Amino acid sequence: MKKINDDLFGEIKFDLYWSGKKSINMFGKKYDVILSIDGEEDADFSPIQPKAYTRMSNGRLDLPEGLRR
Repeated sequence: MKKINDDLFGEIKFDLYWSGKKSINMFGKKYDVILSIDGEEDADFSPIQPKAYTRMSNGRLDLPEGLRR
C-alpha cells in the first residue's frame, strides 16, 4: 500500500484507489468525511478530483433547494 501527503488532499493511501479522511464544516457542524479519489497509483489524479474537493471543502455543494440555508 502506497501512502503520500498530498498538498490538497492531505495524507492519502493507494489500495486499488486513493483514499483518505478529512474534517469539514457543513451546516454549522464539523464532520469527518472519507475521501475516495480517482487517480492512478502514481498520484496522477483526474483533473475533476481537485476541483470537486475544493468545491466541497469551500461549502459550495450543489444541494437541492429545500436543503439550502
